[in-house]
Amino acid sequence: MSDRDDAMGFKPYTLHIKFYSPCVYTTPITLDAVIAWCIAKRKAADEQYLGFYQMPGSVPETEGLNQLNRVIKHVVGGYGVPVASYMQSDTEPIQFAESWKTRFESKFAHLCNFGGGRRRIDTASGFYRSYNMPLPAKSIDRCWFAFIGDGAAVLDLLQNEVVGICKKVGEGFGWLDQVELYEASWTWQQICRMRPFPKRFADGSDHDIGVSDQQQAVCGWKPPYWLRRNIEVCYVP
Repeated sequence: MSDRDDAMGFKPYTLHIKFYSPCVYTTPITLDAVIAWCIAKRKAADEQYLGFYQMPGSVPETEGLNQLNRVIKHVVGGYGVPVASYMQSDTEPIQFAESWKTRFESKFAHLCNFGGGRRRIDTASGFYRSYNMPLPAKSIDRCWFAFIGDGAAVLDLLQNEVVGICKKVGEGFGWLDQVELYEASWTWQQICRMRPFPKRFADGSDHDIGVSDQQQAVCGWKPPYWLRRNIEVCYVP
């Protein structure tokens, strides 16, 4: 922890969440992504703040990152890697088959190539086609996150801006039942081993996180996670 972190009230925490209904997910979720969404939602009275997710390079996106930087510690610069972990579970998740579905003009069918190892299913034809690709999904009833930041601010955002997290929240899945926060003794290196961390940063001596047991993947590493410029080769758990 630095003097700046102390001045901002940043401390290491473990955040425990118990779900009212099963939490279903196909890809891991980081706490900073949830908090970034909460910040955008709280600012939704000013429609420009939707730009944090919709308008890359806009002033609202920059302001959204500024707000996130006041809640979650970052390393490698002010807009660097958020020190917040992937969603963790102490029990083995229930695994089952979900599916990815999309519908688009048939002239784009050549883009819907899932690779030789996956089955492509054409469920409709004509001018508009519909594809359905099987995906492995997981279900849990409780989880925890590790982070360094402003615990009170994180708790406030989660308790007042979020109904649920992960897939199918609108259908009643993943609703939050209990949210509890505990001070912990995490180091930023420990937490950054539980989330995507860009290889170009980790390979530098100033940001060594000890990645000998990590694998590499091409993925997003900071909000907005869908934005192409935020996607690169990372060390992942």
